[in-house]
Amino acid sequence: RVRFQDFPEQVPMGRCLNMLLEDTTTEAWAKIDDDDHYGPLYLEEAVLELERTGADLVGKLTHHLYDSRLDRTFLMESGNEYRFTSYVPGPTFVGRRSTWEAVRFPHRHARVDSTFIRGMNALGMSIYSTSRFEFAYGRGGDEHTWEVDESLYEARGRVVAEGFAGEVFYLPSEGRVE
Repeated sequence: RVRFQDFPEQVPMGRCLNMLLEDTTTEAWAKIDDDDHYGPLYLEEAVLELERTGADLVGKLTHHLYDSRLDRTFLMESGNEYRFTSYVPGPTFVGRRSTWEAVRFPHRHARVDSTFIRGMNALGMSIYSTSRFEFAYGRGGDEHTWEVDESLYEARGRVVAEGFAGEVFYLPSEGRVE
């Protein structure tokens, strides 16, 4: 059951996210960005970790990043898997309905994710960082709300492959439970 909704460009992103969640009854939700790469096991892992840990929100602090302009895959923020933390990147958010009910997205166009996390931290809510697998930031396009210099990649990560290296971040299909 997938339904698409369009919002006028002038409606702030945070308001759009809140309206989408208001229109559902699901107990878990995921914030998926259209310019990033999500593997077939992404949601399964996230929901399992949400239940296993009892966290209010899960995500991926350690993650891969593919920059198409550089044609390189990086591993970012190594050493932050399978642990509670105070931050995970917005495109990796998978949370409980009760988390969103306690901390709504701010009605603004930018810094929606970090403001949401600050609200969670202020309320003492828990955030858990899952594995580095099944997700990669997609960067290198001409128009993106999050533009950084390659020096950030080098400061917070390391090159793990030349080109788009799905074999590095997508888990192999053998052994998957369908």
